[in-house]
Amino acid sequence: MKSIASISSITLVALSASLVHAQAPWPQDTKNPSLVIETVPMPATYMNMGFAFLSDGRMVMATTEIETVNGEIPPAKPGSMIQIVSGLTGDMSKLSVRKVADMWKQPSGVTVVEDKVFVAERDGFYSVQNIENPATLSANRTKLIGWPQPDDGLKWNNGEQWHQWVMTPVYYNGKFYGPYGGTTQPGGRSAFPPTSTYSGAFLAWNADGSGGLTKVAGGLRQPNGMTMTPDGRMFVTDNQGGWLPACTFMLIKPGKTYGYRQAPPNRPNWAEGLPYEPPIAWLVDGVHQSASQPLYLDKGPYAGDFLIGDVNSPGISRVALDKVGTDTYNGALFFFTGGFGTAAVNRLALHSTEDAIVVGTILAMGDWPAGAAKPIYRIKYAANPAFEMREAHSRQGGIEIAFSQPLDPNVTPANFALTQWHYNRTEVYGCCIDGQPAVAAVASVKLSDDRKRIFLAAPTATAATDRELKIVTTGIKSATGGALFHGTAYFTHNYQSTVPFNAASVGIADTDRREGIGAIGSAVRHSILPGMLRVKVGLEGDYTVSLHGLDGTLVESRQGRGPEEFLFRAGNQARSGGTMRLLRVKRNGLGYARPVFF
Repeated sequence: MKSIASISSITLVALSASLVHAQAPWPQDTKNPSLVIETVPMPATYMNMGFAFLSDGRMVMATTEIETVNGEIPPAKPGSMIQIVSGLTGDMSKLSVRKVADMWKQPSGVTVVEDKVFVAERDGFYSVQNIENPATLSANRTKLIGWPQPDDGLKWNNGEQWHQWVMTPVYYNGKFYGPYGGTTQPGGRSAFPPTSTYSGAFLAWNADGSGGLTKVAGGLRQPNGMTMTPDGRMFVTDNQGGWLPACTFMLIKPGKTYGYRQAPPNRPNWAEGLPYEPPIAWLVDGVHQSASQPLYLDKGPYAGDFLIGDVNSPGISRVALDKVGTDTYNGALFFFTGGFGTAAVNRLALHSTEDAIVVGTILAMGDWPAGAAKPIYRIKYAANPAFEMREAHSRQGGIEIAFSQPLDPNVTPANFALTQWHYNRTEVYGCCIDGQPAVAAVASVKLSDDRKRIFLAAPTATAATDRELKIVTTGIKSATGGALFHGTAYFTHNYQSTVPFNAASVGIADTDRREGIGAIGSAVRHSILPGMLRVKVGLEGDYTVSLHGLDGTLVESRQGRGPEEFLFRAGNQARSGGTMRLLRVKRNGLGYARPVFF
């Protein structure tokens, strides 16, 4: 969050000092050649605040119409509304938009559960009563629960719910979850007592609102969204400011704090005494300034990764996880794509029936949500993938980088430059890193057998809590002579792996061609998410890939087109030591099936 107009002179000095080490921003106007980006032919532009999909492919959209840019609650307006978008498939020539509820103040997220629509509003959480034939749009809602009120002896800062509301909540196993803003002052300072013992909490509440709010974790500053994996792991982005030298991407763990505090001598934030959990990825300043909603990808060529937008830096980043240990992760930050002009990405959603990502934008300006209405975009995957860095992993004695295509073998240490630094949390806005970034020399490089992975021997590139490693590649080419799409990555190196680099090719290839439909590709247990199966299908054209119990019961089914990757959940039929499933691929009436154990 940055409200430049309201930052005091002392804060501007500190902010300028922190920007001395700011990294070069992503090339925001550059489109990823792996993607096709289309403007959705909406009848108008909007300030997009929430997307979710119904099972039939219709999209539920929340928009806002605000008059303020400093975090206070605006009055209810006709343009703050919930709409149903139909026809968001194919060429979108039959697209239509229908309003089902209006006169909201500032909706901040939409959640769909079994085709029922729920909305996070500035003052609480609501259900939408009727999405087909509502009688009165301004009354088409029921309030289920309100957001926290000040504790005894505490008060709102700068107005009720000032910058404290819940963004893009999710639903899992009978409960809703969402990140609630911490207490800040104009300009982003924490020099103010917390409003309540819920300040900066990650919240949970029952689906019907009964039982009140539960604090799951704490130490959040000004989060602008969250996402969830199929196995219920919840991830949040937070915004830089006091006690937060850069934006962050976090895996929420119960009973942990994520570092935001109230500046002394104020009353402490309730979560300051909890065990600290470092972010999976620091979203370095200059690349991210106001991180927005993340999105987990469960299918497509980037299955298992996360996308992150930003409301002050047009473009989208991608985070790939690096699991080290039982439940600890490093994260690699890559440039995903630009191509949205002056529009900044505030909301992201996966289409429910089409292999597409929907992107909601606002004008990149100051605080959020602010600026002006902007278009909605749809992203689909192109036929020819880009040559790019896909993953980074901590390894014994160095760093491993995975690429989307085999490398030209003529690669040397001179093709790589590594620098690292440590983030230091202080009450000063967006400050600081310790000292100057240090060079981590690359002593040697080694390619994997398939030349899609490379090991950088760098003995000084070791892990430490909140350590960031910048990886710059120059002169890298693919085996066919293609240039690298983007040559910079940022690796948050919290945890050191003791696993040595393995040059052998990974994955289980299945070249069975029975029933005439070609190779299925591979089906392997996901290395990061427990109980998940990563399935790669190497077919052209349209097909169905599905996972079944051994009795034939359908667990999950997906539609595919062309070579693609999918993630499937294990389901509930566990066997001792693992799970047995039947994997089926069907195209043009012909089918292939084989058992998989994971």
